[in-house]
Amino acid sequence: MHHQFPFEHGLYTENKETAPLESAGNNGNYAIVSEIADIFRHALTYPDKDIILPSSLRENADLTSLLNDLKDISLFALSLANGDTSKELRVKGFMAGALKTLRSHLRHMTWQTKQVTEGDYSQQMDFLGEFSEAFNAMVVQLEETRTKLLESEQKYRLLAVTDPLTGLFNRRSFFDSARKELNRTERRGGSVSFLMIDADHFKNINDAHGHACGDIVLRALGLFISDSIREEDLLARYGGEEFVVILPDTSEKEAVHVAERMRESLSNTKIPIGPCEVNIAISIGVYEYKGQGQTAKLCDKDVDQVVCNADKALYKAKESGRNMVCSFSLL
Repeated sequence: MHHQFPFEHGLYTENKETAPLESAGNNGNYAIVSEIADIFRHALTYPDKDIILPSSLRENADLTSLLNDLKDISLFALSLANGDTSKELRVKGFMAGALKTLRSHLRHMTWQTKQVTEGDYSQQMDFLGEFSEAFNAMVVQLEETRTKLLESEQKYRLLAVTDPLTGLFNRRSFFDSARKELNRTERRGGSVSFLMIDADHFKNINDAHGHACGDIVLRALGLFISDSIREEDLLARYGGEEFVVILPDTSEKEAVHVAERMRESLSNTKIPIGPCEVNIAISIGVYEYKGQGQTAKLCDKDVDQVVCNADKALYKAKESGRNMVCSFSLL
């Protein structure tokens, strides 16, 4: 709104109520200007307080309108300073327009910030000067940090379930998988077989060639076993020179066939370690678990029993001369 004030040639011309001030000449004009200045200063300082105009100014519509506009602009600016972008401003003009533009920017910035919190790191802004630069740098840093955290999380999750030497699943992962497979077999019926595998006379390799060469043999043995089983089977390093294999939907007879083929093939394989090669044999214990179609959940104690049975069969194979396959059912 465009306001006009009744000043002409430095003289204030109002209604008859201002006659006493007008008669005072320039001093009266200065008094009126000073009084108006105090009123506007008060409105700027305390925009939320009511202002009662002197009777000599109360009937001036332009002044009253301008004062109200000033209060509205001040209150609007105050709400923006407090982070409230919900207020509306009906005043027009340069200052009001600038504040409305600021509100629009703040609203968009809030929306962009919410998008970032939801994982959209493509958000960038260019309408708030140095703040835009800081916001954009923050988003880039957040994305880089998030990427590093995800990579670290993936790395530590992998470390939690794998054996660092061979890269195979570790004992913890084996127990988790065995428990799930036993419960699946128990519900559906059928069979799941377990192979407990031990490298024969592995201590002799360590003593003759050193532990570093022994590690090479263990990695090669793990790779050999992995290549000898199906994709749906699970191989884990149980500890030391022992490995364990889960064969889902596999009977004892089928598991023995897999174990014999593996044992015989390995006995004809030479493993290179530095300038020389070594032969290694394995003993294998086989245990078959038959599901009963029950819904009761099996736990770690049941896995322990399965491992114990397979280990007993392995012990029998080693006791019988090593480089053998033995089934628990024949004990």
